[in-house]
Amino acid sequence: MIRLSDLSQEQLADCARRIGAALHGIAPAPVVPPPPYAEIPIHRRPSLKPNDERLFAEAWREYVERNYYHAAVDVQKMIAYGESIGMPAADVVESLHALEQNHYIGDLRYYLGSGNVPNHFRITGFVLETYLRAYRADAYKKA
Repeated sequence: MIRLSDLSQEQLADCARRIGAALHGIAPAPVVPPPPYAEIPIHRRPSLKPNDERLFAEAWREYVERNYYHAAVDVQKMIAYGESIGMPAADVVESLHALEQNHYIGDLRYYLGSGNVPNHFRITGFVLETYLRAYRADAYKKA
């Protein structure tokens, strides 16, 4: 954070010039780099926003690559994944609700005392083919 009172008159004038130039299109406006998760490829699944799809792909990747069979995916793992790519926990939970409403994942389950954050959700076979075609096309063709 920069305090205006800490700037000299020359620095203030320079800032004012740069802001004015950006507002009037003389100089490009400063650009904030995109968050890390924006670099993760998506395949534009119907009715999903990009972050929803990133979590969909990660949930299925985690499910397919595990060494045991259990249809539940831990929401805390999804939150940790989201945070590792720059998504706040609240955005992860919002995306999980969108995935549930669009039938990309099974029911979100809550435990007593978990508040607004679900505990786990089910992976269903209904969209397995969707995941395999989009993210594991070579393996899908072989199968």
